[in-house]
Amino acid sequence: MDWIELIRASRLLASGQPSQEALRRAVSTAYYAMFHALATSNANLIAGSKTQANQSDWTTTYRSLRHFRAENPLYGWPHLFSQPIQNFAVIIAGIKRQRENADYNPNVTFVQNQVIT
Repeated sequence: MDWIELIRASRLLASGQPSQEALRRAVSTAYYAMFHALATSNANLIAGSKTQANQSDWTTTYRSLRHFRAENPLYGWPHLFSQPIQNFAVIIAGIKRQRENADYNPNVTFVQNQVIT
């Protein structure tokens, strides 16, 4: 999964004069971009960069990330991580809640500039 392409798709969905449905899809897609970036990072760290020789292990590691784990990747030990990692953890937890609203709450509305941010 190319998480960079998911970011591009999210930006495209939120551009111009998007409908609420497009904004919802943009939020959901942005979350999945972050989720897949984290899954890729985990797989590369644990199994090594994906090659033909380690493809099975890499894929198993990639697929082992669960959404509830992505919500708090620091597991209560933020002091062990750098500030950029802590920032990523805060952002992915927040966007996960927004993704759940976008996907499952028919009463929520999104504002374009907030979605783009």
